Amino acid sequence: MLAEVERLFEEVSPESGLDAYREAVVDENILGKATTASRKRAFRALRELYALDPGDAAFRVLRFLWDGDPAGRPLLALLHVLRRDPLLRATAPIVLATPKGAPVSAGELSAALAPGFQGLSQDSVDKIGRYAASTWTQSGHVSGRVNKTRSTALCTPSVAAFAAFLAYLDGVAGEAVFESLYARASDRSPYVLRELAYEASRRGLIEYREMGTVIELSFRRLLEPELLHARAVA
Repeated sequence: MLAEVERLFEEVSPESGLDAYREAVVDENILGKATTASRKRAFRALRELYALDPGDAAFRVLRFLWDGDPAGRPLLALLHVLRRDPLLRATAPIVLATPKGAPVSAGELSAALAPGFQGLSQDSVDKIGRYAASTWTQSGHVSGRVNKTRSTALCTPSVAAFAAFLAYLDGVAGEAVFESLYARASDRSPYVLRELAYEASRRGLIEYREMGTVIELSFRRLLEPELLHARAVA
């Protein structure tokens, strides 16, 4: 739902709460849905995928990084959804292990769901596979309309910082953050991600220090509850 998220974030300020997002989608219909029921479905899906709550640390940081990095938005969104959606997460190994230029099919992604989601009907599994293929296309990992092939997503310093932050929220520390699922989904080697993290540190997004084989990361600024308000008044 990348297009919907971009539209929603254009209309709702970063420091706003859940009610403001609900009002924008359901009451004001900024997404242009045909019926009230479809507006409510869209809001429910967006809330499940993105939280839409500045009290949620991952969402708060997503919004903080969003406006300053238009090029990184597809991958920022993907990383956030990857943390919240087990169905998308189940398809990640297939996509990330596919060599650049090799085909990626919705059928392969549907098959990846079979072991862990046996309660789903085949129709549901097939539909989820198609949605997952669309999601990975929007993020830049896959290209093509009908015959999809593996491509390389655009990773920026903000994306590298966000990937490391999400790994930190999941309890990962040190060098291991550059080998997490979020790091792999950033579509860069650990070495390149460390370089991008260093650049993010130079920009004041995170704190990154490398001393020999020891890597120290701090996310103190991103963990500040006042983060969004500070940007709004800056």
